Amino acid sequence: SPTQTDLTSLSPDKDLKNGFFGTLFRVRKAINQAKYYQLKTPSITTQFVVGAGQEKDNDIVRTTHLLYQQFGLKRVFYSPFRPIPQTPMAHQTATPITRAHRLYQADFLMRFYRFLPHDLYFNSSGRLDPDIDPKMSWAKKNPHFYPISLNKANYWNLLKIPGIGPKSARKIIKLRRQARLYSFSQLGGLRLQINKITSFSCF
Repeated sequence: SPTQTDLTSLSPDKDLKNGFFGTLFRVRKAINQAKYYQLKTPSITTQFVVGAGQEKDNDIVRTTHLLYQQFGLKRVFYSPFRPIPQTPMAHQTATPITRAHRLYQADFLMRFYRFLPHDLYFNSSGRLDPDIDPKMSWAKKNPHFYPISLNKANYWNLLKIPGIGPKSARKIIKLRRQARLYSFSQLGGLRLQINKITSFSCF
């Protein structure tokens, strides 16, 4: 659970600060010591069971960002809650897989696209939009950022174009070093993706 309130509703005897985060502090300290002595170190991962409590997506996203920045986690996983028969939560509604999918997309934006929690948009219930991916949502709410020149934009600004990921951005930069881009035909395998978002880009 991303907050103590959510954790208390599920497990009243557990303490988020002294339990989960306290353990992470000790693990991180041990890993840093091992690195100092050039010893092999493990990676740290964790998982949210999404929808088990009343947690909001914005709380999960903020906690995820904290885990990456402060504790150096390699991955955070998101598993949609599924009720199990003959348990106290057997009659609770299952979490739509779309919700976990949107959290994974938000996670990727923070890890690989330099998005921060406040760059992501949530509805009045603190949820990510189930009908549109987080990067497209950012693009629609920031029209002043566009159009983006494929010939001039840096790597991180290219990543703001919906449909373009790290691999595509690197390919565009490589191609324009060889010649100025003036046609989608120069983009080869990127053509179909970029044709869908021409309103966000230009040559």
